[in-house]
Amino acid sequence: MKRPEQPRVPSSNDEWAGAVFELPSLSVGGKPTDTSCAIWVDAATGAVLGATIEAAGHRGLLRALLLECMARPKVGPPRAPARLRVPTREAALVVSGVRPGLSVAVGAVPEVDDAFRSLSAHLGLTRHDDPTQAGTISGEVLDALQRAAIELWRAAPWHTLDDEAVYEVELAATGSSSDAFRSGILQVLGAAGEVFGFALYPTFASWRAQEAFSAGQPFSGRPGDRMLLLMIQSPEELSPVERRNASFPVELGGRYAVAVAFAQPDRMDAHTEAEVALVTRLASALARWRGDPSETLEGEGIRLRPRNN
Repeated sequence: MKRPEQPRVPSSNDEWAGAVFELPSLSVGGKPTDTSCAIWVDAATGAVLGATIEAAGHRGLLRALLLECMARPKVGPPRAPARLRVPTREAALVVSGVRPGLSVAVGAVPEVDDAFRSLSAHLGLTRHDDPTQAGTISGEVLDALQRAAIELWRAAPWHTLDDEAVYEVELAATGSSSDAFRSGILQVLGAAGEVFGFALYPTFASWRAQEAFSAGQPFSGRPGDRMLLLMIQSPEELSPVERRNASFPVELGGRYAVAVAFAQPDRMDAHTEAEVALVTRLASALARWRGDPSETLEGEGIRLRPRNN
């Protein structure tokens, strides 16, 4: 089979680390399915440049993902690294010759191991009743998330608000009015017609820093600050494993709601059941929005108040 054409991208002085991991067999339609996960990480920053999950046995998976990361990295502009580091000689043979002058070394890839742990925790938490290092997300909580996402999809606040619109959030940890409120910044997503849902940031400064980072500027916030997202995604945007394990209700436009946690600026992290429940409550509250950009929403221990940027 002919290998993909090398992307025409500028050179950089980056070192990228990559590896392939074998995932535990998943039961899909009653049949065990073996899958592999490939990941490339910027060694200097720890940023995940790309990750994919495919059926096991794809020997060129790491090479194919490398070419994809060079052309369309998740972080930063298109570019080619100066050096690659992979954990085995077999992996080195797979990625060698991708670009003239590209150095390939065999060695430990702890930054890739860290990225894989975060990714596998996320995948586990999006499957019903799967235990992970962060605990167990029950089917009841995940079903409630889908129902709240359907409410939000019907309300579609992104039709009126642009992606720069943010709300100040005050919320009680358990939804009880007697609890102390925490604060945050909620950004509505969807005006561009690409990602639908919202992002919850701990502070206005953390939102500003993430916006600048997404635009290609250096991250100026506090690394590790926690960020929660609700993303209403089409089947094409999910990994093959997630597609097989998801249902796509008609009421959600044939899409699927996913709750994701990030450690800013770009490290996916394991989320807890309490955080998924919080995302669900926020989705229900935002679904009550009726189109007035100055409207303040209250209920269920949540207050959403528009903020002037």
